[in-house]
Amino acid sequence: MAHIEFCTNAEWLIGGLCSDLDVEHWQEEVNREYIDVAVRYAEDRGIECNRATGQRILFHGWNGAHFDERIGCFGIFGTISNAERKVLESADFLGYEAAEKLAERLMPDYLDD
Repeated sequence: MAHIEFCTNAEWLIGGLCSDLDVEHWQEEVNREYIDVAVRYAEDRGIECNRATGQRILFHGWNGAHFDERIGCFGIFGTISNAERKVLESADFLGYEAAEKLAERLMPDYLDD
């Protein structure tokens, strides 16, 4: 049985997600939206997701982790089925989409200041 973790390291998430979305002022909010939506989607479909632990909570630890597979914010130890892979890919996509929508909503606030 596979063990699936999700990244909780803000620095790692900011390096990918926020640089894509150019939301330096709302990094924490956008990261949280991505993780919340992605993890909730996966868990609602029966996939147990665990917060990263140990050294994997650190930037270098997540980067250096020897996962068997990575899908977005998810790191997988072991083998998952194609159905589980599709759920995690959808979770990653929906999380990113939610984060992107939040970033778009926040940008006018910044531009008005």
